[in-house]
Amino acid sequence: FKPALTYFLQVKAQQQADGQIWCKPVSGNGSGDFANLLDADAFLELPPSPTHFQRGEVFPLIPYRKIFGA
Repeated sequence: FKPALTYFLQVKAQQQADGQIWCKPVSGNGSGDFANLLDADAFLELPPSPTHFQRGEVFPLIPYRKIFGA
């Protein structure tokens, strides 16, 4: 990201049987695209660095819908 900013990725989150939360990005125009809030249920907080992320990495999750115990 330029400049280096924290990015709040809109995601669809799902709790697995083992209690882990897995998230899938929701396509859109970034964290300011409010229309995508209908399709997502949480924000994943990505740090300004690095700029590439790997599947399975752990980041803070900010849910705005019930996803736990669903």
